[in-house]
Amino acid sequence: MQPAIALARAELGELADELIDERHPTEPFGVYLLAPEDPRAELGRHVERAVFLETFGNIGQLLASEYATYEAASVFFVVIDHRRRLPRIEVGP
Repeated sequence: MQPAIALARAELGELADELIDERHPTEPFGVYLLAPEDPRAELGRHVERAVFLETFGNIGQLLASEYATYEAASVFFVVIDHRRRLPRIEVGP
């Protein structure tokens, strides 16, 4: 798991662009399956950090220490908003 740093919107956009440009989607949203070694899996890690922080108050360092052993066996399902060209994050009720 990557260190707990928030990615800048531009960085997220660049990673999302790589996925979108690869497939040329016409739908407003897409679901992408990413292996942990894929650099674009950072999109999933970003969503994970945001959700765990807002929901449980867990900071990224805690996530890294608790879940790093599962990283190699993980996959990331990431929803990308094709129009905004960013990962979709929904937290809360």
